[in-house]
Amino acid sequence: MEGYQYCECARQYLRERFSTCRKDEKDIAAAIGYSDFEKFRRHQDAWHALERPIPRKYLGAIGADVEILCGALERDQVNFQLVEAVPRSAHAYSIRFAPAEYSVRFFNEAIPEDEAVRRVKAVSAELGVSCLIEHYQIMKIDIEPDGSIRKRCYRPAMKVTSNWVAFEHYGSQVGTMRMW
Repeated sequence: MEGYQYCECARQYLRERFSTCRKDEKDIAAAIGYSDFEKFRRHQDAWHALERPIPRKYLGAIGADVEILCGALERDQVNFQLVEAVPRSAHAYSIRFAPAEYSVRFFNEAIPEDEAVRRVKAVSAELGVSCLIEHYQIMKIDIEPDGSIRKRCYRPAMKVTSNWVAFEHYGSQVGTMRMW
């Protein structure tokens, strides 16, 4: 688990393609239809962080191949499976008092995930609120007052369309809507 980064192989491929493309950034921006260079830079930073759908025109401009990007994603998925199989421990959990109102509580020491779930389940039932344990970039465990538990894993995923390549960014797509 130590050192795992969501979709690191895909990010590394994009960084490598951009750094070796030998094109001026302003020329790339103009070639894919950006007249505002600062806006292009903000979008480019988000593309390289996989936080925004990447235009296929941009991939073409930096010489990135979608098939190779898919191969990088496959390596990221293998890395995720390895990390997912490692026993995890929890240091803290969050209590959801209202939408967007959370409180973080810490355990005295890191405890195994199953023990953390048991303890947080009791807190959730006692307070009558939802709680969660998050393993950053790996998974989130939602615990409801009725005792139900839902694990949401952040498996590396990507959607390819004729104009875009979009990565699901570990939970960021929840509650968002995009019109393509």
